[in-house]
Formats: sequence, structure tokens, C-alpha cells
Amino acid sequence: MKKRDLEGLTIRWAGKEDWNAAVELVWRTFLASEAKEYTEEGIRLFSEFIRSRELYEMFLKGQYPVLLAVCDGAPVGVASLRFETRLSLLFVEKCHWRQGIGSRLLQKLTEYLKNEEQRYIMTVMAAPGAVDFYKKHGFYCLGEEREYGGIRVTDMQKNL
Repeated sequence: MKKRDLEGLTIRWAGKEDWNAAVELVWRTFLASEAKEYTEEGIRLFSEFIRSRELYEMFLKGQYPVLLAVCDGAPVGVASLRFETRLSLLFVEKCHWRQGIGSRLLQKLTEYLKNEEQRYIMTVMAAPGAVDFYKKHGFYCLGEEREYGGIRVTDMQKNL
């Protein structure tokens, strides 16, 4: 799928039947991109987070909305919100990078927060390789990069 083919892309809310495919997409993409920036402990903690029963139950209760980018029936991107305004996950299959899919997912979450939830900020704990992407989309850094449990992040915010 080339950038001009994005009209064939569907962005939709994930249903219960999409959960496992979404988690596996996140895990594959994390290993291909961000894992190199993490310690073994950080990789383990991330795996536990995305596969946790607590996260799945939050999803089932509607407390963890997940958007999917779908092409030809298969998910190619995932974005989610946690704690109402925190962008929790934003992952696009590596073979679909630089095609605007991450931007589309972020745009849909922004619209959701502004229109449905009447929220006016979005925050993210950005991985080192994602800081420039978020800056390009109007986020600004709230402080220096920090590390906890082997995970490096920069706290960022966007005013909607």
C-alpha cells in the first residue's frame, strides 16, 4: 500500500474479537523498532503491560479505547487511550511506516477526545524514537527523557 492508496485504509474502533491481533501487532512492531532502546527488564515490563488481564478488562469495560487501522481485512496500525487523555499505544506495522497511518490514527483519537469526550489535551510518554513524530504533530516536551524499569520515555503534551 503506497501513500496514495490510503483511501483503502479503514480506521475503526476495535471490538473484542480484535484484541489478540492488536496486541500481537503491537508486540511485533515494538520488537522491530523500540526494543533496541530498552533493557531486558523494560522489554519484559512492556510485554506484561500489553498482555495484562487488567488492560484487557479495561478494554472490555470501555475504559481503554483502541483504534485499528485496517487494510484488506488485516490490522496494520493500533492506537489507544488510557486514563482518558493519555495516548497509550501507537504502533504501525513496519512495512507500512511513512504512509500516514500513524498520523491518521492520531488524528482520529484527537477528534474523539475533542468531540466525544470534550477533552482538550492529549499526553504521551514517548519512546525515544517517537519524540520527533509527536513534535511534528503538535506535542511539546514536558521535561527531559527519563527511565523507569528499563523503559526510556519523554513526557509530552498536545493542546487540542
